[in-house]
Amino acid sequence: MVRFWLLPLAVLALACAPQYPGDPVGTFDVTGALVANSCGHEAVPALDPVEFPVELRARQTQAYWRRGGARLVSGYMDHDGVYHFLNSTRIPAPAVQTEDGPGCTLVREETLEIRVLAASEDGGEPEDAANMASTAPPSALAGQHTIDIRPDRDSACSPLLVTQGGPFDALPCRIEYELVGAARAPF
Repeated sequence: MVRFWLLPLAVLALACAPQYPGDPVGTFDVTGALVANSCGHEAVPALDPVEFPVELRARQTQAYWRRGGARLVSGYMDHDGVYHFLNSTRIPAPAVQTEDGPGCTLVREETLEIRVLAASEDGGEPEDAANMASTAPPSALAGQHTIDIRPDRDSACSPLLVTQGGPFDALPCRIEYELVGAARAPF
């Protein structure tokens, strides 16, 4: 009888849990292997590898990607079953201000392209879930994560280049990761 007081606490905890759009596709432990960093390690110290948990959700063609502890990113699923996410941010470079010109603002565009894989029916390698006839739960994901950094229109960002004493090897530049993930329990 003493345990009945726990039930209202459990109901309250569920009611306070954040609600996310879409239906769960899967939760994965993801590892990203660095493929390229043309920005240079001084400008963007890209980790290799990166590891993080992620939840993928979808409803019809709308898709949602949420890394553990991060904000929800919305995207879409194309007719081939590939999930696409794009996030763009403008970053002012306060160290690069000129009296004559516009200064420097960098545009950072992150692109994710993800394919969910399901366990194969014969126990072999996972297969593309979009092409499988069975309703096997997702067992893995694979994809690419690219980060493009470029000067915003009318920005004077050449002082950020290594040749001018800055940290960037090149502008525009790109960081690329190959992603693989294994299914895990939801978080």
